[in-house]
Amino acid sequence: CSLQNLIQNTGKYAGTVGGTVDAITLTPSPAWTSYVAGMDIYFIASGANTGATTANISGLGNKAVTKNGATALSAGDIPSAGMIHLVYDGTRLQKI
Repeated sequence: CSLQNLIQNTGKYAGTVGGTVDAITLTPSPAWTSYVAGMDIYFIASGANTGATTANISGLGNKAVTKNGATALSAGDIPSAGMIHLVYDGTRLQKI
């Protein structure tokens, strides 16, 4: 989490992770009220992804999880039990 995000309180940890390994649901506390570019979130993956992945944070709707811009994730890009860092870029969630 960057210092700027800590100051602005936009970096969050999602302690509740659900869905499937390729359609992840995240519930941070406090909940996000909208997707805002630059917001980031951390979570512990419940399993390794098997391919293209989406995440839905606070029930706001699915966003693609990508790497290196718009590149879809490949199998295993999210490792089981790994601490995952995502940043919303205004369109999708970038895996950092």
